[in-house]
Order: sequence, then structure tokens, then C-alpha cells
Amino acid sequence: MRQLVFCAGDIIIHAGDMGSEMFFLDRGTVRVMSSDHKTVYATLSQRGAFFGETCLFLNKPRSTSVCAQTFCDVFQLGKEDLFNELKRRDIDLAQMRELFFNIHRENERRNKAIEGNLIRCKEPQSKLNKIIDADNQESNEQMVPKIFLPGTSFRFIWDVFTTLGIIYYALSVLYQIAFRTVDEENTAVGIEILFDLFFIIDCYTLRSTQFAFVENGILHQSKGDIIKHYKKNGMIPDVVASISLLDIIFPSYHFRLLSLVRILRLPYFLDSLCAHLDERGIRISLASNLLAKIVLLYMIACHEISCIWFIIHRYVERGKELTWATSDCPLGGDTGSDTCLAMWSDELQQHNVCNMDSLNDCYIRGSS
Repeated sequence: MRQLVFCAGDIIIHAGDMGSEMFFLDRGTVRVMSSDHKTVYATLSQRGAFFGETCLFLNKPRSTSVCAQTFCDVFQLGKEDLFNELKRRDIDLAQMRELFFNIHRENERRNKAIEGNLIRCKEPQSKLNKIIDADNQESNEQMVPKIFLPGTSFRFIWDVFTTLGIIYYALSVLYQIAFRTVDEENTAVGIEILFDLFFIIDCYTLRSTQFAFVENGILHQSKGDIIKHYKKNGMIPDVVASISLLDIIFPSYHFRLLSLVRILRLPYFLDSLCAHLDERGIRISLASNLLAKIVLLYMIACHEISCIWFIIHRYVERGKELTWATSDCPLGGDTGSDTCLAMWSDELQQHNVCNMDSLNDCYIRGSS
């Protein structure tokens, strides 16, 4: 058997796959779920518990998904290895196949019973409805529109734009302070106003009251649950970042800097995009997800450091003759001469902002 390790949130088995191996749980907790991950059929945490056995004896796609709820150690047993071991131990293959057929039938019966109970609990006249949800009438009034449910195309597109907006702010705000010109500033303000309005709608209208979520296999649609979930998962950074909208009324990059708080939410939305892609059959491993986060955050950090470096040169050290910019002379020459990144003026007793053809050239030079 092959030992494997999974982190919380990893999908060990995908519903619909044609598998050729089963798994034994050595440590941790896993959840057996429906293909849409909205219904939890079972939670396994006992050492020795096994799952995925059906595909070893039935030539059919996997009917459920299995997700690691905690850090898990599992052992993977392939079909060929199992059959070879059964033959070596002289175990009746037909008897073993019948045993697994019985397990499969029992699992199917249990899953259908769970699905049936979930359907019946939504029927107003059923006893199960009255037992599970005494406040069913109130809950029905709080049901969100279908386009706001997890996994919908609207939620996918909305999260894509949210992620792009965060990346835009991460790259734009300090760049505009460090390298902006009047024309570029006017263009940037227009784009930022559109993103500001987008995030206001996102924070105060949709994400706080309308965006349903799935937790522990249960779909939550009530506004009370949604606002509580949002408070625990990013509401404070979103509200603080929304204050940057005051920059429109009181032009000041002090307000605009607050939008950088949204960078804290970037890993969350990258995870959301991976979940959306996974539901659409595009699977991204946890390792690839982490690598993408590291590369993206590293690029943003390098960009921000370059901008801060130039902000110091442009605003803090303007009256100093010897700075990193006046000393950076790619074409040679004396410090502060016209061959340097910035040129010193004895008459003005200050250096200029950039001595190259454009500020973008200074940015590229400063980033290298």
C-alpha cells in the first residue's frame, strides 16, 4: 500500500471519476459528500475506516466525493495489488466480491435515505420538517435568489472580478503615488471609482446579506447566518478598505492607501476560484494553489517595495543630492549627472523625479 498525506480541504476522491484504488484512513477525519459537495453522507474518523472500495469491483464512476476535513494520513490500495494479495492468501475472490457488493448496496441505501430525508424535511406538512426546522416559514422568507447560491455562474464571475479588483488595487495604488502623471492619474481615478462602487455593492449588499454559503456540508441561506459568516470571514478588512471611497470627496492618497487592506483577502478569493474551477471539472491541486499564491504575493511584494523605494526618492529625499536614484547611472558619469536615474540641480537644490524618457522607464529600472 502507498501512504498519502492530505491537508484540510483536499479532495481525496472526486465523484464521477473512474478510479482503480481504495483508501484506508490512518489518522484524521474525512467527509463523504455528494457530487455537488452540498450533502454530507458520512464523517469518518476511526482508524482503519475505508472508502472508495466500490470501483475495485464495479466498473462504474465513483458516486461520491471524499474530502479531508483535517490533516489526514491514508493508505492507498490499488485494484491489482488487492487481487494479487487475495490470490496469495488463497481467499475466495467471489466471496470477497459479494462482501463488497453488500457494502455498496448498504451505502447506496443509506445515501438514498439521507437524500430522501433532506427532501422530506423541506415539505411543510412532514413531521421531519417540524422536528428539524420549527422556524421553516421564517427561513423560507429569507431564502436567497438562486443566482446567489454557491457554485453558480454569477458567483463565479463575481469572484473573478473581485479577485481582479484586489490585484488592481495592489498594483495601482502605490504605483500612482510613486509614478503618476496628471493624465495617468485622471485615467486611474475613473477606473478606481468603478472598482470602488463594485466593492461597495459587494460588501454592503451582496456578501453581507445575499451570498449563501456551505459549511460542514450544510447550505446556509438565511440572512442572519450569512452576516455572521461574513463577520468571521473578511467583513472588517472589506469595510476598512471601503473607506478609501472618501478619496473622491476629499482627494488624498491617505484614504486611497486603505484600499490596500483588501490584499489580506486575496488568498481567500484565490481559494474560491479554485473551488469554482473544481466544480467545473478543472482541478487544481493544493500544491499548485499554494505555489500560485506564493508567486503572486511575491510579485506584488516586489512591486510594492519598488514603489515605496521610489516614493522615498520622490517625496522624502527630494532635497538630498546623494540618493540611490542620483547614484544610479546606467550610462556611467558622475553622481547626479544627466546620465543618472535622477539629476541634481544646484540652482534648485533638489533633484528631478526621473531623468529617463518616462516614469515607466524609471519604474522598470527601479524594479531591476
